[in-house]
This record gives sequence, C-alpha cells and structure tokens, in this order.
Amino acid sequence: MEQFIAAQTKTNESLSASINLLTSKFDAMATHQKAMDTQIAQIVQQVSHLSRPKDTYQISLRPTPEVASMLSR
Repeated sequence: MEQFIAAQTKTNESLSASINLLTSKFDAMATHQKAMDTQIAQIVQQVSHLSRPKDTYQISLRPTPEVASMLSR
C-alpha cells in the first residue's frame, strides 16, 4: 500500500508540474494574442483612410469661369 501511495504521489507531482508548464505557456500565448490584436487594430486605424475616398482628391471636370470664358471666344 505504501508503494501505491508513493507512486500516486510521484504521478500527481509530475502531472502538477506539467499542468503548471502548460498554464504558463497558455498565458504567454494569450498575452501574445492580445498584443497582436492591438497591433492589427493600430494598422487598421492607420490605413483606413486609404480605402475611403476623400473630397479633396476628386477631380472637377467643370472649367472655372475664367477658363470657360477663354474657351467660348
């Protein structure tokens, strides 16, 4: 019976160490994921203006009054 208890204690300690290692790795991955999410959000914010048309970039096809008067001569 003592051998069984000793074996179980050793197994429990080994499993506990494995669980602790996996927990720390999972926490590291979660932290990395949060950092990546933040970086992606920052990139999206920086390049979002590229996909939206701006009024300042539109070309007017109507001539100004000065040009129109020169063309009508």
